[in-house]
Amino acid sequence: MEPYMKNDMSPGHDTVAHLADIMGQVDEELDGAKTYIKAAMSHRPIDKALADSFANMSAQELQHADILSNAVTSMVAKLKTEGNACYETMSRVWEHTKGRQAGYAAWIRQMHADYKKLT
Repeated sequence: MEPYMKNDMSPGHDTVAHLADIMGQVDEELDGAKTYIKAAMSHRPIDKALADSFANMSAQELQHADILSNAVTSMVAKLKTEGNACYETMSRVWEHTKGRQAGYAAWIRQMHADYKKLT
């Protein structure tokens, strides 16, 4: 665990780096969701209770990804209202990234639907 750095988000922090970090955290949550739903699928024939726990953990990771995605959308919108010079670029990056992440999330949600058919 990394130590908390009090000045990490000081008033002069790098907005672009901050947004990029959160976009990356969305990817990490989606990766976790995929890992857990795959574990649920593989454990289902052996231990249904454990498999259901993995499926629930995956669903929680999807919720985390949604929360972070909504936060990035709000942050990018705030750049626009503030007249921030990096708005146009970050908006384009976010639209691209959000589209890719939405496809990934849809694939994971389909795995959840497939898992529910097994139960």
